[in-house]
Amino acid sequence: FDPLGFAQAGISLNEVKRNREAEVMHGRVAMIASVGYLAGEAVSGPFNINGPANDQLQQMPLPAFILLTAAIATAELKRAQIGWVEP
Repeated sequence: FDPLGFAQAGISLNEVKRNREAEVMHGRVAMIASVGYLAGEAVSGPFNINGPANDQLQQMPLPAFILLTAAIATAELKRAQIGWVEP
C-alpha cells in the first residue's frame, strides 16, 4: 500500500526502509505526546506546574527547561548516529 508513491522505481531499498522507520518513529512520538498532553492537564506536575497544557512549558524554571532540552537533544543525537540497523 503506497498511495503517495514513496516506493517508486528508482528508490533504493535502504531509502524505503529509512522512510518506513521514520514513519514508525513519528507515530510513536505522536502517541506518547497525545497521552502526555492529556495527562499534563489532569495531573499537577513537578514545580507546581498546572493549567492548560499549552501554557505549561512557560511555567518551567529555566534550569529545568535547559536540562529537559539537553536530555531530548542527547536522545535524538544518539538515535541519529545509530540510524537504521538490521534487527
